Amino acid sequence: MRTSEEGRTSGEFMIGLFVLALAVMIGAAGGIYLAERERLRNQPPVAPAQVDTKSTKPPPGTESAPLPQGPPSPITPRQKPVSEKPAAKPAPPVPPSGSPLRYSHQSGATSIDVELGEASLVRAAQLHSPERVYFDLANARRAGSPLERLETGSTVNADDSLLAGIRVAWKEGATARLVLDLKRSCEFSYRILPQPTPRLVVDLREAK
Repeated sequence: MRTSEEGRTSGEFMIGLFVLALAVMIGAAGGIYLAERERLRNQPPVAPAQVDTKSTKPPPGTESAPLPQGPPSPITPRQKPVSEKPAAKPAPPVPPSGSPLRYSHQSGATSIDVELGEASLVRAAQLHSPERVYFDLANARRAGSPLERLETGSTVNADDSLLAGIRVAWKEGATARLVLDLKRSCEFSYRILPQPTPRLVVDLREAK
């Protein structure tokens, strides 16, 4: 009976010793925590590190050589737009002295101008082999008529790419035949213009 009481007393002593040691360890840990907390609280704040924004010099030997600069480009003065002048009109052809016939060439076409006076056109046709166009003009021998100055066989040589020359022949009294000798096959058209004086205008174009 006494032995069992001694064993129980010994076990309680060991438990109490263990509890005491555990309490000492917990107290020591709590003291360390409180001391560290107090130290951190009393420590002055650390200023953040400042970054040097200045450009650092590259190490020797790594500097890039400056690019060569050429001479400054000259400043071109602003030029004023040049207004195009209208193309000069070709000078009218110079007719033979006293002749009622004129011709001119422009833009691939040849124009023949014939003063009619009181003469009237009665026929116009084109013939081939050789190439030519003729016009029969009635009442061409009346006094004061421009065509009256032309004699039979009168010829006007033309320096033209389509027209070789102009011939005049009289037939049936007062009827004159005006012949346009051509250098090649041409298309022709004509019109009578009453103003300022009556005249026959013939246009020649190279055949397509």
